[in-house]
Amino acid sequence: MKKKNNCKFLKCYSYINALDYYFDFTWNVLFYFSKNIIAEDYPPNFTWQFSEHIEFKNNNVNVTEKGKELLKQNKAWIQILDSNGYEIYEFYKPEVAPNHYSPATIVHHHMYSDSIYGYTIFVVGYSESDISYIVGFPNTVISKHTFEYDSTTPVFIAKVILMVLVISFFCILSYGGVYIWK
Repeated sequence: MKKKNNCKFLKCYSYINALDYYFDFTWNVLFYFSKNIIAEDYPPNFTWQFSEHIEFKNNNVNVTEKGKELLKQNKAWIQILDSNGYEIYEFYKPEVAPNHYSPATIVHHHMYSDSIYGYTIFVVGYSESDISYIVGFPNTVISKHTFEYDSTTPVFIAKVILMVLVISFFCILSYGGVYIWK
């Protein structure tokens, strides 16, 4: 009798472990592509946080030495623009980057990778004054892609994925239940 109970316990334990592995695998697959979103060195986050390395002295704008080192480490460049879109400071800016941006061109360059040849840019309005700054990264580091869709499509896809997961869960549950109580 004791041996039979041990077998049931081992079967149940194996079944629970299988379910645990299934959910771990599903979780990892679903969130694989967002693994670096929170990291400080992720280019959009790096750009937002870079404002702490911009300093103003005697009506001049500059980037701190630490900021310059961070730009070098990330293979990035910066342009600081006045309120009219004219460059007032640059560091490592490629020759193909313009010295002036109209509102339409800055939106275009921000939205599409490689519109400034070989670079993806991120634009931030500096909160302490009326300047903006652009940080550019090589396309080998990060790239942007426009994805257009019907607003009902993601809901449909989410429902299908959820349905597949629920059906899979119940299939595993029923198979495990049959297996355990044989």
